[in-house]
Amino acid sequence: MSCELTSQRHWIERTGLKRTLFMTLLLLSNAATAQHLDAYMQSVMHEHQIVGLSVAVVRDGKVVEAKGYGLANLETGTPATAKTVYKIASISKQFIASAILLLVQNAPSWITVRASGAFLSTVLDMAKWDAVLDTDRVLPSSLRQRMWTPARLNDGTTHPYGFGWAVETMNGHKRVHHNGGTPGFASDFERFPDDKLAVIVLINTASINPEEVALHIAGLYNTALAR
Repeated sequence: MSCELTSQRHWIERTGLKRTLFMTLLLLSNAATAQHLDAYMQSVMHEHQIVGLSVAVVRDGKVVEAKGYGLANLETGTPATAKTVYKIASISKQFIASAILLLVQNAPSWITVRASGAFLSTVLDMAKWDAVLDTDRVLPSSLRQRMWTPARLNDGTTHPYGFGWAVETMNGHKRVHHNGGTPGFASDFERFPDDKLAVIVLINTASINPEEVALHIAGLYNTALAR
């Protein structure tokens, strides 16, 4: 075997070893994060007497975690899962706002939209919506940027709210989000666009601030967002 072929073989072997090592470390890291998530959720549920909740974490456009904790229904003993349906309350505003933006773009006239805050969804469906928000499939980039731009008031100042989304920064990272609450339910949807991270939390108990839960989870998956 020539020296050139031997060198190529050694390079391939080293590259393969590095790739295997990287994937192993990544899997171990993901497993450790999942364990921290489980421990945190169990602690929160016990402290706040939460019946059931579901969580989804989207990173780099992929759902890296989607699961339920506790019960979706006390009477039947049905476990909460990623497919459990919840009332999402004020998170519904972003869907109404998206529809308004599309209508205004296509028919620039005054439009009255009436809708309740009792929309129903699952964390998996919300994760799909999160993926849509990174594309032009529903809203073109110009409208998405408008949706996430703080409103300008009559006195020239801005208010940290766009169209159906609160617009802020956390630890120097852009943050767009909205929570919701209605009797028996609480919800929160956190997006960190520059970090390509989203966290969705849906709860069937109104005894806790879902925003605190979602932000803690975000810190587990990106330490730069830890509070």
